[in-house]
Amino acid sequence: GQYEGFDNEYMLKYEGAAPAYIVWAGMSDVFVVSKMVCGIMFLVECVMKLVILRHRYFTVLWNVFDFVIVLIWCFDRLVNMVFLPNPTILRMARVARILRLVKVVHRAQFFDSLHLIVKSIEANFGVLVWSLLLLLLLMMVIAMLVSQLLQASLGTRVTTSQRGN
Repeated sequence: GQYEGFDNEYMLKYEGAAPAYIVWAGMSDVFVVSKMVCGIMFLVECVMKLVILRHRYFTVLWNVFDFVIVLIWCFDRLVNMVFLPNPTILRMARVARILRLVKVVHRAQFFDSLHLIVKSIEANFGVLVWSLLLLLLLMMVIAMLVSQLLQASLGTRVTTSQRGN
């Protein structure tokens, strides 16, 4: 992220660069606390779903995915070491977990009008493409006409010495 970017900038000795802990004083603590809060919230969510759904909890693949992510997070917190050789994999898994919200937003009644607009554009995509091509052609023709009309008034006559003859 940008926080690490400040450190990279400082390591590369860019003029005026400072370490991240100076530029964003206290942000490393904010990041640690926010990771803990989010992890605990996801853990509470998994526990609540397990209590409510019991054996049906594992019939939904998203729940299994969430459970595995929370287990990895718990293991990482308990052992206090990086469980995976590349922490980017765990970050990508967290992003994929957050992308679940797209499914919820898709189902929301609030976005019915937006859904209608998107479906209308989808249905009329062919007409849209031909309209854009027609407008592009019209703009090119008008540009050529304006260019021809303005050429005489600007006095851009090319002499034989400018042509290279």
